[in-house]
Amino acid sequence: PPQEIPPADTSVPVAPLAPPTFVAKDIPPADTSVPVAPKPTPPNKPVEHGIDALGNPATSMKLTSKNLPVIAYSRYLALNLATCKDKDCVDKTIVEVDKYGAQPSMQLQGDIPVLAYVYESDSPYRKDDNRADTIMLAVCDTATCDSSVKGNVRILAAEDGRTFYRPSLQLNGTKMVIAYELWDRVGQVSPSVKLIVCQKSVSGTSITCSPSKTIANAARSPSLQIVGGNPVIAYQKELQCTSEGCKKNVLT
Repeated sequence: PPQEIPPADTSVPVAPLAPPTFVAKDIPPADTSVPVAPKPTPPNKPVEHGIDALGNPATSMKLTSKNLPVIAYSRYLALNLATCKDKDCVDKTIVEVDKYGAQPSMQLQGDIPVLAYVYESDSPYRKDDNRADTIMLAVCDTATCDSSVKGNVRILAAEDGRTFYRPSLQLNGTKMVIAYELWDRVGQVSPSVKLIVCQKSVSGTSITCSPSKTIANAARSPSLQIVGGNPVIAYQKELQCTSEGCKKNVLT
């Protein structure tokens, strides 16, 4: 019998797909350099503004409620007060609080300056004032201390033959607390640290103070703070050595 013949292939032949073509591109060389850390931003340099070309090293500064500086300083042993009218103290008011004041310690009581300072009777500039060595307290009447009274000034401690140094003032409410160093040039070899508390009268016309209290003997250079209404005082203690080869005074 006759064999079946398959039908003819009428499909259109398909050409094989060509392989993909890759185009070479320039590849940058690898970065082999060592990374450099960025330079830190330099801190702002402090800006200096001269207050008084003749001022002495002893100064005390506080900021008002508007963050404006108030600076107490000595000028030829006169106690001056500079009240700045701008933050750079370009515009300022300078008044003399005491013509022979030195070593000021200042606080602000409602922006009103309160100053403890030393009056040195052996000042080479003193020619017309017969006060002995004293620790002084001045409560200004105005923020610039420029009234005709220039503050209610009170002698806290004064005695011939004794020398007073380094007052440290803090405010405790309406009270003014002052620690200071006392030397007895006559019979006392070592200094002592004293404390005194003062308060201005309600009328504002007078200042009353308690008797001074000895905090430590053979001590000097007090630094005072008020914590919980109580005075806290740091000071330098002077030791008297008795052992052989020990110096007479050893400061710690």
